[in-house]
Order: sequence, then structure tokens, then C-alpha cells
Amino acid sequence: LLTGVSAIPVFFTLFRGLQKPILRRFSLSMAGVPPGGLKIAHVTDMHTGYFFGPSQVRALRDTLNSLDADLICLTGDQLHNTHGPFLTQLKENIGPLHASLGVFQVAGNHDHRLGKEHLFRELAKVGIVALDDRAVTLTKNGVPFQVIGIDDLNYGGDLERAMATLGEGRFRLLLSHRPRVLTEASQYNISLILAGHTHGGQMCIGKLCPSLFETPYTYGFYKEASTTLFVSSGAGTTGPPMRLFAPSEIVLFEISPEVPKNE
Repeated sequence: LLTGVSAIPVFFTLFRGLQKPILRRFSLSMAGVPPGGLKIAHVTDMHTGYFFGPSQVRALRDTLNSLDADLICLTGDQLHNTHGPFLTQLKENIGPLHASLGVFQVAGNHDHRLGKEHLFRELAKVGIVALDDRAVTLTKNGVPFQVIGIDDLNYGGDLERAMATLGEGRFRLLLSHRPRVLTEASQYNISLILAGHTHGGQMCIGKLCPSLFETPYTYGFYKEASTTLFVSSGAGTTGPPMRLFAPSEIVLFEISPEVPKNE
């Protein structure tokens, strides 16, 4: 009996870990956003592999394509490891992704196990653009804005180098696998950072999460100066495919232009 009872939480967390990512929506207002606003879809930490295979990738693709997003952003750990044909599975099932202004990715620590250049090259074939310590200028309704991407901070990610490529546009979106870039990013007047890596703790009891040993930025919104950070719990898992009070997710941000206070 005790063995059966003790197995209940194991099966529950395994069930949660294998569930389809939920869709979360957030509405924000930020300075410099083009007229008409921006719809930005964010996916992180797919960990394509044994537990996040072709059917899960296709389901994620279909959800993203249903959102009518301006941008789709992948913030690292697209792959879990180098074992098996996982990159081929990802490439063959993730595309085509539809976003009016583009689909962008940065590398996470797991992507370096294969070699980020290989990942970038293969996903470029299905229209996913790598931002590796660089920025691109995009325009909507005649107003430019910046999308900046940096490499995993433990593998030489260099925000200063990326900012040296900056163009025009007041709204600045930064893609970073690790969330600890917040303080440095706030010095560059970054508007919004999208990050992952923590899996929202993956296995949490109250506020106790394993990721707190690495970073205080486990999940959700954080603010420093004028910079907002959002840390997603991600779509996949690492280690056992289990989650507890940290469901997997896809996130859609609907960002409207901030109205000046004197108006």
C-alpha cells in the first residue's frame, strides 16, 4: 500500500511533464512600440529529444502559427543533446513558422553540445534567423525597432558586442537564454528581455525551486530601471520529464504603444 501511495506523486509529476504546453497571454504597454502594437510569441527550452519528439514539435508549430504573431522568438535549448536524429526531427517538423516580421532564435547551453553553428545553419533552411551577439532593425507601420540576440552567457554571450550593431528604434527587444543579463541590459535601456533556461523551476514546492541555486529569476516578470524581464517556464523538460507547479508553456505578448503621461 505504501508503495502505491508513494507512486502517486511520481505519476502526477510525470503526467504534468508530458502534457502539451499551455498558451499564456500577456498584455503590456511600452514606449517606442510601433502604432498598432506588436504580437510576440515566445518559446524556450523545447529540448527536442526523447521526450519532446516530432509530434510535440508539430503541435507547438501549429499553436504558434495560429497566433498571427508579428514575431516568433526561440530563446535557446531548441535541442536537448546530440544523441539520435533530433536536429533533423526539429528541422523537419518546426517549419514553416508564420510571423509577419520574422522568426528568430538564440542558442542555449544544450545547443552548444551539438554546435550552435550546425543548429543555426539547419534551422535557417526553414526560415529561422539566428541572432548571435547582434541586432536587427525591423519596421512596422513606418516605425523602426530593434531585436537583439545574444549567445548563452556561459558560452561567451556578449551584450556589448551586440549593442554595437544597434540601429534605429526606441523599442528594444532582447533575446537571451539566461535571465541573469537583466542588470547589464538595463544599462542599455533594453525595453523587454525574453529568457528561459530555468524551466520555471520545473519541480517546485511553494517558492522552493532548484533553479534558485543559480538565479533569483525563476519565472515571470522582473524589473530593473526601465527594463522588463520575462522568464518563461519553457516548452520541454530536462532530466526526467516531470513538472510540479511549473507547467510548460508557449507565451504570447500583445504589446501596445505606451501613451505619454501628459496626453
